[in-house]
Amino acid sequence: MPRRRCPRRSETGWRQDVLDETVAALDAADFRIYVHAIGNPGFYPEDNVLDAFEYAAQRNARRDSRHAITHLDWTRREDLARFRELGRRRGAIASQQRHGLAGMP
Repeated sequence: MPRRRCPRRSETGWRQDVLDETVAALDAADFRIYVHAIGNPGFYPEDNVLDAFEYAAQRNARRDSRHAITHLDWTRREDLARFRELGRRRGAIASQQRHGLAGMP
């Protein structure tokens, strides 16, 4: 599956390769990972985090990890589908801030 890229990825605090490897290593050590990801309309950092969760899922043994993205402000519909699919395979939680829901059509 090709990895999707956020058009404004340079605004995140982590390089994607470092985030991928860090999440995969913590996941392999059985940590439950929480990532803080506040965005805004047009910038969706959950895209980066979901990429890292998917990377860890492909690299490590299957388990109920239930990693979470916290303070999720803005979410695209296609990312909701990614949460759902990743949740079926390994567990993924979107801890969304309430005002972010107002921006969805």
